[in-house]
Amino acid sequence: PLTNGEYYSAVKDLQHLPVIHNESDGKCWYNLNFIATPTAKAYQQIQSNGFSIKKQFYTMDGKKSDLSKIKQNDRLVVVIEGGIESSSIEHPLVTDWLPAGFELENPHLNGIDPTSGLKWLGEQSRTDHIAYRNDRFVAALSSKLSLGHFKLAYVVRAVTMGSYTMPLAKVEDMYRPYYRALSPLVSSRIVVGDSTDHASPPAEPDTNDTIHKLSESDFESVYTKAVENMDRYTITQLNFLRNSIFARAGLDFKESNPMLHEMFSNFWWYRPTTSSSAAIYRKINALQKENVQKLLGEEKRRGGGLVLADYYRVKSKALSEEDLEKYDKHQLAILRNSLFARYGVTFSKKEYQDIFSYMPWYHPSGVSSSTVFDEQMSEREKMNVQLMLKIEKSR
Repeated sequence: PLTNGEYYSAVKDLQHLPVIHNESDGKCWYNLNFIATPTAKAYQQIQSNGFSIKKQFYTMDGKKSDLSKIKQNDRLVVVIEGGIESSSIEHPLVTDWLPAGFELENPHLNGIDPTSGLKWLGEQSRTDHIAYRNDRFVAALSSKLSLGHFKLAYVVRAVTMGSYTMPLAKVEDMYRPYYRALSPLVSSRIVVGDSTDHASPPAEPDTNDTIHKLSESDFESVYTKAVENMDRYTITQLNFLRNSIFARAGLDFKESNPMLHEMFSNFWWYRPTTSSSAAIYRKINALQKENVQKLLGEEKRRGGGLVLADYYRVKSKALSEEDLEKYDKHQLAILRNSLFARYGVTFSKKEYQDIFSYMPWYHPSGVSSSTVFDEQMSEREKMNVQLMLKIEKSR
């Protein structure tokens, strides 16, 4: 019997949940809540029928990730592989749930698939549809796939420190779910610790093949000739061209900007020798320095005095007041509104219209800022908005 109290009990199965008896003459209202955790002993691979599936986590450079030593803001590649083992299967669907504390990097938001430049990953399987949701990755494999192996990959970022369990990945036939398989249960914990990485965040390309739309002559030109006619380049291409001058002179982007490192690795002239941008700047000649300043100036002109890395920073990490010290009140307002712009908010202020029109991720949809804040933004983005607004008001 319970009297205005709560009862907690650890039980081995559902049959042993506590039973409540009402010994009074009146009605008794109560809520029964329980949490169940699967165990390796109860988990049986005999559930698989017609498929096999497994998933693994890798670092961006292709090394197997130690899931007990993840740092906040680390980016990891989730690779899902498996087999189609029945010729009766026609519509394979893969669903992979994210561990708590992680977020998907959605290429539909920033314009690029971060797995596209990873040579070590190899070729991925064709799909008819891919969805990047808040808590899961979903992919409908091509209906033309036949018996054999399949591979998919996506990128996640560790957002919240803590210790988490590894959810399972699932593959099934969409219309005949008795054909299915689950990935093996991983009993070890995923641990996300405090980040010690203060490297500058990467810029965000505007399409999956932006880097390829820049020809070899474009990179050669900004390194050997005075820059002219910058109107023909997108804001992202300006960023690539500026950084390519440092890359050609030997700057190593592997730690500070893995995305650029992967992209520049496709070119013969990328032979990194040092990670010191100051040393490289002293090394390049007067013409190259002038081109760096021209390209940087045009990127800032379009970005309202800001560069792409500034916009990426306020989106990709939980901000502190120290992170925002270098921005003035006007720049903070632009950055704050950029978080709403990413969700398609249309602005009446012409300055914001002009600035965000240059951004590859801005696609106005007419959604209201209140709807975005209340229903679509992550908690981290909301906190960043509130912090920037607080600092704006204090200046």
